[in-house]
Amino acid sequence: MEALVSELGLSHFAQFSGGATVVETSDGEVRKHPSSWEPSPSSQRVAGGTQALIEALQDRLDERVYLKTGAHVLSMQLRPHAVELEVQDASGRCTQLAAHVIVTVPPRLMAQDMGLTPAWPELLMGAMRQTPTWMAGQAKFVAMYPKAFWRDAGLSGAAMSQRGPMVEIHDASDARGEAAALFGFVGASPEHRAGMGREDLRRQSLAQFTRLFGEQAASPLWSEVQDWAQEPLTATRADLRPLNHHPTYPRAAVPEPWADRVWLAGTERSPQYGGYLEGALDAATRAVKGLLAQRDGRSGR
Repeated sequence: MEALVSELGLSHFAQFSGGATVVETSDGEVRKHPSSWEPSPSSQRVAGGTQALIEALQDRLDERVYLKTGAHVLSMQLRPHAVELEVQDASGRCTQLAAHVIVTVPPRLMAQDMGLTPAWPELLMGAMRQTPTWMAGQAKFVAMYPKAFWRDAGLSGAAMSQRGPMVEIHDASDARGEAAALFGFVGASPEHRAGMGREDLRRQSLAQFTRLFGEQAASPLWSEVQDWAQEPLTATRADLRPLNHHPTYPRAAVPEPWADRVWLAGTERSPQYGGYLEGALDAATRAVKGLLAQRDGRSGR
């Protein structure tokens, strides 16, 4: 990631962690630990957010790139010289021929939602159905403020809580603390969050920020809940079961006769860094190298 950020002419900075860490016990007692919570290696943030990374990548693409917003691939059928995609969008269903396809959806979603003709071996499809989508069952809360007031109080913005609803909290501000924000990972299960509803979760999360960081936290400029478990293009029902450890992801495999037309990418296809941005880059690099080598071999270059 650091190499890609540099290549794209972007910058990054260490997530702010100077100051005390707040700890909230299960009975609601709030304690301040003078030492900051320093992960090793330190967490890094991209200046301008990950959206800046996306936009920088998009700027490198030429006019031949066509983004079909809101479209879903329902099925893939292998033809003699192409792959036929059945696509659903707001206007209905249509078909699209592609010489090559890189599939980046999580393995579980591919196995659940995408028809394949000829069918892939059941052993492979079963393995995809058993492959968890990392973080798919998680939720995050973020709030923006006029200033990083917690820093003025000697707090790092980092907190751990046994009470919740958030269990882990960090400073999400920009490098100078001018675009000030706090974010936290929600510890409640997907089923519990669904029963609470988004607005109640937002209200309880703001109340927790207020308990931990003071009354100024109660009045953000903006706040939002992002619950990936409620995103049908991220999570399946199987992903709603909590994971007790980080999964191990196998190397992507494409069966014959599909192997010359289809490549598998996405972070859950990376054996080394699966689930992280590094995994997405690793899987994408391998998929594109394989596609280009196969294409150039056919053209005699």
